Amino acid sequence: MLRLLLIPLLCLGLLGTAVADDDFYMPFDEDAYTSEYFGTTLIVFMTERLDYPEDSWWTDALPEEMMMDQAYLVGLVNGARNAAGAPRLDPDGWYINFGYESETDGGWEYDINFFDMSPADVKLILDNYGGAGEVFPAGQFSLLPCITRDFYADTEYLDEDIILTLSDQSYSFDPRMPVDELYDEVSLAFNDAYGQEVFFDLYVYSFIDQNGNAGAQLNVYANLPAG
Repeated sequence: MLRLLLIPLLCLGLLGTAVADDDFYMPFDEDAYTSEYFGTTLIVFMTERLDYPEDSWWTDALPEEMMMDQAYLVGLVNGARNAAGAPRLDPDGWYINFGYESETDGGWEYDINFFDMSPADVKLILDNYGGAGEVFPAGQFSLLPCITRDFYADTEYLDEDIILTLSDQSYSFDPRMPVDELYDEVSLAFNDAYGQEVFFDLYVYSFIDQNGNAGAQLNVYANLPAG
């Protein structure tokens, strides 16, 4: 997968002048993260490695609620969006993906994807735990556009459309259409949702079992241009 998200200095050259904002590096205006990209990726650089047990994952150093209760975090974001009259996230959706710990020159990097969330949404979540500096002591923070994402949709009936949600819009597809036509239709939907060409792999699976149960699944692995 593309790892542009782990190279903030390269992004500065590719994506334009950074916007100073409360010690966060932000290469775009707020709205672009959700209107043109898949959301926001938080990149944290630390000179000292996070403190967590050797036989566990780096996320064990984070507040437990942040790792285990996405519904609560989505509720925080939706509360702020309600007050602002902005579109809500799906309360049952999965929007936060914890990435990797990477040893780099001079320290350690950590990344978290916040799909369909703006930098303001990410800061709201971090502020719930005392701010980014409390969650990642002495960290340096970048809020970059998320350019990779997996999408999934399914239906329990072959004669029903598959509904794929892109950004805050829903698109319907007939799972019985030829796969090349389906690919073209999904491509048009991506262009409509994000205003630019999206590169993706598409997999569609249809089934009927011996008991007469039928359905279809759609998996899309998408990449936006680097800049």
